[in-house]
Amino acid sequence: RHLGARAYAARRGCGKLVQPARRQRLLKPSWRMTQAAASSSSPPSSSPEGGRDGVKGPLSALRLYNTATREKDPFVPANPPRVTFYSCGPTVYDFAHVGNFRAFLTYDLLKRWLKYLGYDVDHVCNLTDIDDKIINRMARDNVTLKDLTTKYSDLFFEDLASLNILPARTYPKATEHISTIVDMIQSLIDNQYAYRVGDSVYFRTAKYEQYGSLSGKNLDGNLEGQGEGGNKFVGDKEDGRDFVLWKGYKESDLDVV
Repeated sequence: RHLGARAYAARRGCGKLVQPARRQRLLKPSWRMTQAAASSSSPPSSSPEGGRDGVKGPLSALRLYNTATREKDPFVPANPPRVTFYSCGPTVYDFAHVGNFRAFLTYDLLKRWLKYLGYDVDHVCNLTDIDDKIINRMARDNVTLKDLTTKYSDLFFEDLASLNILPARTYPKATEHISTIVDMIQSLIDNQYAYRVGDSVYFRTAKYEQYGSLSGKNLDGNLEGQGEGGNKFVGDKEDGRDFVLWKGYKESDLDVV
């Protein structure tokens, strides 16, 4: 059984691999240290009972970095003690590697802390089981969409368990929600936030005044077609910043309909 991170290291020649027994010994102290840190730095209580809504300490005990404000803001859930938590999952066409699992471990750390504070965390993590990388891998390996994505989804879940990551409540697949995606895109078209080019659909960035605000970058003076993709898609779009929401089907896409 391959741990994605180990398989990636082996392919790249990244030094010694951590054996399963050693990996377990490394994981356990990390979790104990997390528990110890939680015990030694319990949030201050605003009342003798230690909080409200079943949560330890005041709601301001947890502060998260807000990209919009560039500050650490108090975490205030809409319906305490319930917290809904969505995280981006893998594109299942290959082994997940070390960089991928850095993200999943970050999600796990945040979820564990929320649960320690007393929140009821409802975690959903998606699986992207259709995109260009998957289609290209289907053609290369001569396999079906289902066989390819099932194989790497199963390996991903094995790796999560090996790393002692708490599973999400559910892992919805993109292919299971195509009708919902189509309805959302049609709503954007109806409200002029998206437009068709042949069988493809692009998001109209000029319509959304706040587009780019989270990055903090000034886009004035940027030249179209100078990115990694060059001028490949510029002619199809109203604006070089526009991005695809739905790609039209091509014969080279194989059996993904």
